[in-house]
Amino acid sequence: GEVAKVLRSVIADCLGRSGRELPEIRPDKKVIDGVPGFDSLLGLEATIDLELRLGVTLEDNVFIKEVLGRPRARTFGEVVKALLTTLTGGSNATE
Repeated sequence: GEVAKVLRSVIADCLGRSGRELPEIRPDKKVIDGVPGFDSLLGLEATIDLELRLGVTLEDNVFIKEVLGRPRARTFGEVVKALLTTLTGGSNATE
């Protein structure tokens, strides 16, 4: 869908700024540590890019979730789902 395209574009842009290319990403693959060169710092950068492109306010790093009080990397599919939830149900969703 459209959100997945935007997410891929943002990840590709962040990787491109550090001289890397975006590999194929499956929905069940973790983005942080699953995509070569994409670490939590790039996750923060990409989260800000997503906020600007989508016109929403997100958590600090949308690529990480808390499970039993501990941070865990989200899969690509989980990031898309989190973005869709924000876009459709969040108080800052646009259109």
